[in-house]
Amino acid sequence: MPRWKQIPFVRLLPAFLAGILLQWYQPVSLSLISRGLFLALLPLLLFALLRPGRQFQFRWLPVLAMHSLLVIIGAWVMALQQGQNGSPDAHLPESVYPILLERDWKQGPKSYKNQVRLWQKNQSTRAWLYTPKDSAFLQLTRGSWIQARVSPRPISPPANPGSFDYKTYSLHQGITHQVYLKTDQYQLLQKGNPVGLSRLLDYCRQRVLEIMRQAIPGKQEAGLAEALLIGYKDDLDKEMETIYAQTGVVHIIAISGMHLGLIYGLLLLLFKPLKNHPQAKWVRALLIIAALWLFSLLAGASPSVLRSAVMFTAILFGEAIHRKGNAINSLAFAAFALLCYQPYWLGDIGFQLSFAAVLSILVFYPLVYRLFYFKQKWMDAFWKLNAVTLSAQVLT
Repeated sequence: MPRWKQIPFVRLLPAFLAGILLQWYQPVSLSLISRGLFLALLPLLLFALLRPGRQFQFRWLPVLAMHSLLVIIGAWVMALQQGQNGSPDAHLPESVYPILLERDWKQGPKSYKNQVRLWQKNQSTRAWLYTPKDSAFLQLTRGSWIQARVSPRPISPPANPGSFDYKTYSLHQGITHQVYLKTDQYQLLQKGNPVGLSRLLDYCRQRVLEIMRQAIPGKQEAGLAEALLIGYKDDLDKEMETIYAQTGVVHIIAISGMHLGLIYGLLLLLFKPLKNHPQAKWVRALLIIAALWLFSLLAGASPSVLRSAVMFTAILFGEAIHRKGNAINSLAFAAFALLCYQPYWLGDIGFQLSFAAVLSILVFYPLVYRLFYFKQKWMDAFWKLNAVTLSAQVLT
């Protein structure tokens, strides 16, 4: 089989990305995109009605129609996200809004911060909520509904060229506005009561944190371990975090795809006895996939972690149905799936670097490794590690 046919998602991804970017920078209405979707499907229907001889003559038509369809699907996905979030520059009126708290509280130097969704009629807007450092707000758990008179404001662009663009950073997370709330300014409508997966994740996170706090003496050491192992940074010493940031190694205390790769390797070793049992292949795959996704969600579901989770899921399903997958195709599938979920991640630097680093390793590692040959096993193993590091630098 030609190698090109083994990587279908690599062939499909560029057109999909083009559709996202076109809608991002030159947005059109969702109704217009729907008409374009019908027009892209029409050539495929006409091709199916042609006689076999005529189909060969117009064999380029399905390829053109398919790529046009993917461009429109990319634009449609982005348009849906834009419709959910609203315009980042829209000035919403001061009014009484039902507000849903979507995350746990984050503690800043002078305020608490949360991610919320403001509802107005049948539309919603995601925003950052800032409050005074009053312990009463901490009683409002994730999933709580409150009602308050607020004045949502668009997030301001950077004041100085080259400074951190908080507006773009927020937009990549689907957040377009910010609101400020005082202690006596809201009314509680419904206390948050996580159910199902949310309750399971909260329980698992609290149990892991309790175990680490009991096992690790010292608040500073326990906070660092929590950040390193499950990405929980609320207990991380702020001075230590500042030092990591100033020295340029803050990524060390961030959960990444590498962490999930290590867990994936350990799970493969743990469930190795089931690999050669035909009846247990699906049990093995599902158990590993469940464990990977549980950790991914527990650790905050960052783009790099989700990229690894989707890739490993595709690989495990391929093994379960006796289909040997292609790593680059799995990477393209992961990008396709994640951008369907959140197309704004395409502009996220963490998302870009994560995929660029993995692609760089997959493409350049064999070339870099063959530059030197060592007979000693320990030297060969040492060179392999360095070859991976060097190959990751090419595209990043």
